[in-house]
Amino acid sequence: MMRTPDSAKTIQKSKTSLKAGKKSDTKEDLCGKCKKKVLKDEPGIQCERCDKWYHTKCIEMSARVYDLLSTSEAEWKCTSCSVSQIKPGDTNGLIQLMLQKFTNLEVTITAVTDIIKEFNDLKACCEELKDRNQALEEKCSELSDEITLMKGELRLVNAETSRRAQYDLKNNLIITGIPEQKEEKLDKILLKLGSDLGVRINLNEVLAMHRLKENPYSKESGQPRELLVKFLRYPTKEAFLNKFKLKYRNNKRVLASETLVQGTNKVVALRDHLTPKNKFLYRKALRLRDEGKLHFAWIKKGEVLVKAKGKTHKIVDAEDLAKFREKLPPLEQQSNVHNVNDQNVDTNLKNCEKSETKESKPDDPNPPPAHSIETNQV
Repeated sequence: MMRTPDSAKTIQKSKTSLKAGKKSDTKEDLCGKCKKKVLKDEPGIQCERCDKWYHTKCIEMSARVYDLLSTSEAEWKCTSCSVSQIKPGDTNGLIQLMLQKFTNLEVTITAVTDIIKEFNDLKACCEELKDRNQALEEKCSELSDEITLMKGELRLVNAETSRRAQYDLKNNLIITGIPEQKEEKLDKILLKLGSDLGVRINLNEVLAMHRLKENPYSKESGQPRELLVKFLRYPTKEAFLNKFKLKYRNNKRVLASETLVQGTNKVVALRDHLTPKNKFLYRKALRLRDEGKLHFAWIKKGEVLVKAKGKTHKIVDAEDLAKFREKLPPLEQQSNVHNVNDQNVDTNLKNCEKSETKESKPDDPNPPPAHSIETNQV
């Protein structure tokens, strides 16, 4: 007889009757091996001869054999009863014992067969999952390659877009440090600045000149708004910028605003007009330089350039700067970052002056029309 936690049938015993799972203190409900109670939530089996109960774990009976015995008509007897019921010369008893063992063996074989069948089913399922997993891995690999290719193409597109946006600003010049005044004459300030730099300026070559919008940094630091000058031709702008680098930065001198606006004391600087992206990259490059991960960082013709370990790198996006993670050993002689940008100033200046001389004709009977200059604050 079997006792299962979910069964509610009445189990007939030789001396008493108990409902399945009912707790009792009688001697018959104790396990014949461990002498502990066979409780409701513990699987147990009853000997058909001595009516003793046994825990399945005490007699090392598997759950599968236990389930098969509970659903079959096979009888189960404990080891003591199986051996003690056979008397010397009792052939029938020996045959009954052998039949019982064969029956139990058949049950065990059936259980093992079911286990093998389930194992084969699981093995087939695992093979199917393995094939599907391999197909998914191949698909993921293809998608990864496509994503990598698309990232490369997108990076090229972004780089070209950024280059064109910067190219549109190639004729622009940013002047910082010139104090603001009411009803200021920006054209006169530009002419005075050109005179100090030794650059002859034709106002006809200036398309526009105005103040830029105030940014949070300038507002907090009390700096005047930047001045934007848009030239008609790129050589004119380059000559203006290179003269400033040659005369002041190379000679470690400072261009003061007092020479342009009396009664003021600001440091005036000239630089290329950068797109927001290039400005962000340049500031990030300067931070890496200050952290010792770059030796130099500078701007040349609107491009962000850095130098590390003796090599110059062009910075197109943040991914290029991400390569510089390790701190570099200090150089024996640190130079100002702008000096790197000024290595070929003399050559550029001469080329710009030649270009101006070649393109402008003083005796031209039809000079270009004068362009309006915005002198009011914007």
